[in-house]
Amino acid sequence: MPRIKILPENLVNMIAAGEIIDRPASVVKELVENSIDAGSDQIEVHLLGYGKEEIKVIDNGCGMGRHDALLAFERHATSKISQPEDLEKIHTLGFRGEALPSIAAVAQLVIITRERESEIGTQVVVEGGKLIRVCEVGAPVGTMVRVSSLFKNVPARLKFLKSNSVEFSHITQVLEQESLSHHQISFTFKHNGKIVWQMPKVLTLAERIGQLFGYEILDHLLEIDGEAGSCRIQGFIGQASFSSRSSRSCQYTYVNGRFVRSPIILKAISEGCDHILPRERHAVCFLFLTLPPKQVDVNVHPAKIEVRFSNQQEVFEGIVRLIKDRLSSSRSAVPSIGIINTRAGETFAQEDGIGPKPQESPLGESGTRGEGDGASRANTLPLFPDRAASEGTRSDGQASRPFAASDLLGPGLTACEPACLAQPDYECSKLPHPESSDELADDSVRDLFIAEGDFLQIKNSFILFETRQGLLIVDQHAAHERIRYEQLWQEYRMKTFRAQQLLVPITFQLPAYLAASAEEVLSQLRLVGFDLEPFGHGTFVIKAMPLSLSNTDPRELIREMFADLGQMMFRKHDPQGLFDALLMRAACSSAIKANHRLSKEEMRSLIEQLRLTSMPLRCPHGRPTIIQLELKLLEKYFMRV
Repeated sequence: MPRIKILPENLVNMIAAGEIIDRPASVVKELVENSIDAGSDQIEVHLLGYGKEEIKVIDNGCGMGRHDALLAFERHATSKISQPEDLEKIHTLGFRGEALPSIAAVAQLVIITRERESEIGTQVVVEGGKLIRVCEVGAPVGTMVRVSSLFKNVPARLKFLKSNSVEFSHITQVLEQESLSHHQISFTFKHNGKIVWQMPKVLTLAERIGQLFGYEILDHLLEIDGEAGSCRIQGFIGQASFSSRSSRSCQYTYVNGRFVRSPIILKAISEGCDHILPRERHAVCFLFLTLPPKQVDVNVHPAKIEVRFSNQQEVFEGIVRLIKDRLSSSRSAVPSIGIINTRAGETFAQEDGIGPKPQESPLGESGTRGEGDGASRANTLPLFPDRAASEGTRSDGQASRPFAASDLLGPGLTACEPACLAQPDYECSKLPHPESSDELADDSVRDLFIAEGDFLQIKNSFILFETRQGLLIVDQHAAHERIRYEQLWQEYRMKTFRAQQLLVPITFQLPAYLAASAEEVLSQLRLVGFDLEPFGHGTFVIKAMPLSLSNTDPRELIREMFADLGQMMFRKHDPQGLFDALLMRAACSSAIKANHRLSKEEMRSLIEQLRLTSMPLRCPHGRPTIIQLELKLLEKYFMRV
């Protein structure tokens, strides 16, 4: 008896739709790209219920007649290609003719469209892949597509959708990606009848970046414009002092106007920035590649998110070269710490005009200010904020004033504890803390850190010193991160977490896809001493921050904390886990970084503070803080035993 059978057409369509439409953001992407290909210069996206209830996209493009509107629901029916040779000269975002039939197979879809030459429009209603109704209606030139009951007939796919905020975040990301590459189009984005953001058409990419991410970001971007063979490479790369993010969500890469996630391009960006950024840190980047269509294959991924280049080595080397040259020609390539000019209130950076060099410690090699140090060096950020805050003076006896939130504390104001800190949403006794671990340090572990010689700093990132057992190498960032994490926990457990009210509130802007999620964690942020309020259109106001972190730049600290907010949102139903994640991010952001020069006194202090923590062998994220080279292992390597 034959076991192989031909599947019915409706099942085939549902399987095919699963490759293209996997969440509401996929629907938005396909419909918006259709609107762009139709020549629209105005696109509106309306959502109900975070896109799970209804998605509506309206454009003023060329529209369709009755015949084309019906044919558009047939699989692989398209106006963009007609013969095999056309695959080598694709100039549009869509070309397979799969979007509308795939959406219609898993939802109810209504389309109202009218072309410019017609006086009457056409309405087509399709549900579950079946044509329900087609009729003539009055309509403006262009197309309106309304999608509802998404995945109603595919319950297995429906149950795999994430929370409302996650799905909404994916939709806003898609709209940002599309609007960046089409700044000549105005976009309006509404949710439940309220405007999320509205962007009129602009003349330049820089203006569109400013609309989406705040115009202050433009002060930190360097323009890139060059060629690699037949490939034109344009866009912006973030300055060294600004371009250090924990994920690639800040990287927008395009090929012939199409947003892509190409491993070749992403690796080239990383290699181009490897001389200014630590490992696992990523540059802010907006990169646009333009090359002949026959040299790029966009037909290698169901969602067209990946591409292949016929000259991939040339493209890779060109991106690396242009980024390295641009960063090297800018003084931003010099690692620096922001400094406050107390007379003018102006922030600037250390520069010597020579080229890349490590950050200087606020103290000289012997622990005192060396001869010839300028006044600006005296104002660099201290290595240990708590110690510097308690002493309040530099080693030369002059008052120290680093650029920090404490500079905004006006006369007559004192650090205070806001009411929101007094009554947490859950009991402190139920929260995990460092001392609850099974790996608590005993005396034998702490003895590892007893130094018997001098301290040496390797590449301004690692500390090497001799111990009774051999040699110990310490990652200074991971070590200080462990110290800061336990300090923050101790403050919270002892109810000494104090918030410092700012005399002048600080505003900052988040991308739209993060802003909605950010509002859901404001209560947890208040528990660690931050007082933030939404100000509309992705803007937030910082009114207070933890006193123990007051010697850090508040904008930079908040930016770092929100950089991985997407991962934090998976913990939003686990308040304890979310609170711990926020503390880990605050500790990481306020810890000293790699490529930061330390004096011997500071290295000794860092090792001693790490020795006294509950878990000195690992940072809060689980990475090792030390590597031990035992004496007997060294003797074995040199064949002495």
